[in-house]
Amino acid sequence: MRKTVTDREIEERKRALIDGGRELAEKFAASSLGLRERIIVERDGSGLSDRYVRVRPDAPAAAGSVLAVRITGSDGAELNGAICAD
Repeated sequence: MRKTVTDREIEERKRALIDGGRELAEKFAASSLGLRERIIVERDGSGLSDRYVRVRPDAPAAAGSVLAVRITGSDGAELNGAICAD
């Protein structure tokens, strides 16, 4: 006979997975501080790094441009980066 999972158990498991994912993302962001990353700038002004991390550069850049940035912090949803002089 199959055991049925209650709605409460489903919600508890869902919350645990979401919280765990958020915690891992924060740890990953913290491990990126000070690193130099290469990003491809998208239309909204942010870019994706080689590690598929969303980074917001500290100055505007044209969509499609490739920038080198040093990771300076995080606002939770994305990392912040200072554009490096090449």
